[in-house]
Amino acid sequence: MLQRNRNELLFALEENWALVGWELQQAETTSDLRTTLRRIQGISCRGLEVFCLESRRKTKFPQLQAARRWLQKVFGKLREAQRDWEKLKESTELAHSALIMACDALEREPLRNIREETKIALSHAYRKFSQLQNRLMRLQKALRQREASVAQSQLLDFIRSDRYASTPQNFANAMAGLPANHWRQSMARCGRFKGGASQGLTYTQFLLVAKALKHPLTNVEEAVEAMKARLLKAKSQDVKTLNTLAENWYFLRRAIETAFQGKHPSKEELPYRIFAEYQRRIASRAPMDRLLAEKAIITTPVYVKERAEQDRRIDGPFPDS
Repeated sequence: MLQRNRNELLFALEENWALVGWELQQAETTSDLRTTLRRIQGISCRGLEVFCLESRRKTKFPQLQAARRWLQKVFGKLREAQRDWEKLKESTELAHSALIMACDALEREPLRNIREETKIALSHAYRKFSQLQNRLMRLQKALRQREASVAQSQLLDFIRSDRYASTPQNFANAMAGLPANHWRQSMARCGRFKGGASQGLTYTQFLLVAKALKHPLTNVEEAVEAMKARLLKAKSQDVKTLNTLAENWYFLRRAIETAFQGKHPSKEELPYRIFAEYQRRIASRAPMDRLLAEKAIITTPVYVKERAEQDRRIDGPFPDS
């Protein structure tokens, strides 16, 4: 369960790191955390829910544990009330059937009294069951808010600790065990997992853009040239990543230009702004953008070689004439 939770969180954070990574690192309040993580949309990740819930009640671990014990106690009472209600319901039906089958008037009178008594008891039992059910729902909602308070406070403590590099994997490791454990316990337990921690293409692209733009850049022209130069230096280990960016150079260049408009972001923030804008443009490509993108493709030597190999595989060998 913990490993699956960690893997889902890691995937969600990697896919959206440009959108949320910088703001997470700068978060000062739990409200900042909620606002930032709510930006992650379209990805199924149950572990994110507790970090997005509104919580006005500050809660510590002892209070959370007490709330859980109380919930379990009420849940036990609810199960007992349900059994009583079902048993009285069966008794009421039996009394009703017996009354219908009774032929003698002397037999019907006591049966009628039994039926009425069981109906009254059934009504009381159902009312008790319904009240406990509503009470349990309120307690579950309150518990969820307490869990959100603990989880968000713990995540904020992780960020403030400044003990680990700000990467999707470290955030996912710290978040996965919350609110059941402290973030340090979660980090330690998740650190032992071997699988599920590989970097996806999206995050690899982000890292490449960040590395290409790591030096101070005074204007948009320098940024465009630095990024283009990196794409032209494709090596065997990063060909797939670079080819994808080279094919979408039009959108990446436009993203760089947009990031430099208005207030110039800091050197650290710049790659987040650029890649988030790049992702936005890729996701909402208009027909005109598609046409312009085809003309702006950067044809690196590796790109040309791969396309030629693809064409040969598609065409196949020509038959002898």
